[in-house]
Formats: sequence, structure tokens, C-alpha cells
Amino acid sequence: MTLAKEKFLLTANLPECVPDGGLHAFYAPLISYCAMLCGLRECERDKAVSETLAELAEHQRVYQKLSASSLRRLICRRLFAFLRDESECLLPDGVEWENFLHEYRCKHRFYTAVEKLKYLLPSEIFVAFEMFVIHKRSAKDTADFLDLGVAAVYSAKSRCITLLKELTGEAEVAPDTPHYTREELDMFRHNQLSSFSAFNCSAHLSVCKECSKIMEELAEDDCFIADLCGSIQFFREFSENL
Repeated sequence: MTLAKEKFLLTANLPECVPDGGLHAFYAPLISYCAMLCGLRECERDKAVSETLAELAEHQRVYQKLSASSLRRLICRRLFAFLRDESECLLPDGVEWENFLHEYRCKHRFYTAVEKLKYLLPSEIFVAFEMFVIHKRSAKDTADFLDLGVAAVYSAKSRCITLLKELTGEAEVAPDTPHYTREELDMFRHNQLSSFSAFNCSAHLSVCKECSKIMEELAEDDCFIADLCGSIQFFREFSENL
């Protein structure tokens, strides 16, 4: 899934724009990232983040809303205090800034969805998903570490992806029960079935449009996972020291 380059303006009330964790959780990584783009040293970023957040909080208290252009001006004004030359600021402007905010909010939605997922599932299922999908360990290594079967690892992946799509608004109406389950088809894609089972599955896919459709959906899941992992890496990188 490629994130759409739609115009996105933060014109709603700030609490509605930052529903998960408030101002700090939503804006701190954004400000830290902008500070890096402007060339601020790491030792200066914490102070830049805290000062900008304080002004955002005051703006929220007085005006209750913030446009995309106002947000850029507010961030730039604070970051300029740490720069000797305002021309050093490399933040995008105009539509590019609005697109930048849109993609940032998409990353935030993915990141917070994973954080919520931890509390919606048994820890064993989430850890299996985290090791296999996010940390890209093999299904066998994940299964061995958690004392599970390989099929259970793929089942955990399927269950987590389904919940994450619901949490991020990416869910689609599920098809009728297929001849092969999503977990079995995912295992087939990754050569985890026995030779005999793989032969039968391949033959079945050549005549079953329903299972072929699920194979296409699993390929789309790969793109969803790539966006998910990229979002998690982004927020962990710019949140770890905040």
C-alpha cells in the first residue's frame, strides 16, 4: 500500500487530531524529526521539542485549533532560535508540507495501532507477530523460540494483521470461507507446506478464484506490513530519547 498524497489540513480541534497520547505522543517525534532536517545537534533537540510543545499547548488552550501552515510557522519559529541562519531550515513548504503532515499522521496511526494491539491479544500471539513480522525473524526461529508450531506463527500473523487493519481503517469485507485458510495459503507462499500439500494447494489455486483472490490479498498484506514496519522504525528512532 502506497500512502496517498492527499491534502491534509490540521483544522480540527487539536484533541481530535491527536487522540492517542495527547500533544506529546503525536507531536514530539514530528518536532524532533523537523529539528533533524534543520541540522540541529542531538543535544539541542530535546530543548527544541519541549519549547515547541509548550507553545503548542498554549496555542491549544487559547485557539483550540491549528492549521497546517500555522503549525509549520510555529515549529520553524522555535527551531530558528537554535540556528544562526534562517536559510538553513530545510522544512518543506506549501502543499509538500501538507503531504508531509498527511504521511506523518498515517505513520502515527500505524504506530499507535501496534501499541494498542499489545493489549488486545495474549502476549504469546503478539510476541510471535512481533518477532516474525516486525523483526523479520524466520517462522522456524520464531516457532522454536516460543515453543510453537510454524502453523501457529502464521496464525498469529494472520490474526494480528486482521486486527491491525481494523484499527487503522484498512479492513475490507472478508470473503466467504475458502477451501484453504489464509494461514495455509500464507504458508504455501513461504514454502512452509510439505511437498505433497504444496502440490495439492498449487493445483487447487489453478482452478479456485476464491483462494487466488486471497493470495492477492496476502501480497497486499506484504505492502501493509512494509508500511507498518517503516512507521514503527520511524517513531522508535525519533521517540527513544524524548
